[in-house]
Parts: sequence; C-alpha cells; structure tokens
Amino acid sequence: MMSATVLPSPPTQSERQTTVRQMWEGGPLRSWSSIKSSKAPLGYKNGFVGSYVCAVCLEPCDGVYLIREGSRWLCGPCKAEVCSR
Repeated sequence: MMSATVLPSPPTQSERQTTVRQMWEGGPLRSWSSIKSSKAPLGYKNGFVGSYVCAVCLEPCDGVYLIREGSRWLCGPCKAEVCSR
C-alpha cells in the first residue's frame, strides 16, 4: 500500500503580506504587515510588527543583538559565529 504525500498548506493572506523592514535608520529588522495577524501583532506606524529578523541569516528570531562591528543586528547563533572569529 502506498502512503499519501502530505503537501504543505498554502500561505495565508497575512503570511503573503508580511515583509521585512528596518525599524529606523541603523535599527533592527522586523517582520511587518499592513494587517494585524499572529505573525505581526504589535501596532507600529500604519502597520503591525512581528518577530525580529537577523541581518545575516534573515530568519525570524525572538530577539537580536547589536554587533557594533559593522553595526548589524544578529540572532544568537549568528552573533556567536561572528564573535568567535
């Protein structure tokens, strides 16, 4: 008997409308949406912000660290890699 292939569900409307924006000049990246969703729950300048986004791997994360060398906001794993060099 063959097993069925499970396909991922298509993205929701709010997931398609989520972009990444820099919060201010020199500031961290965050996911941003024009509509409120679970991925962008906090109101900010005519939209809603969600998770922080690492400037190196561009993955969403719970928080970012400012690395003075290069003035970049990085997630924990990217920070550890940069600081270990």
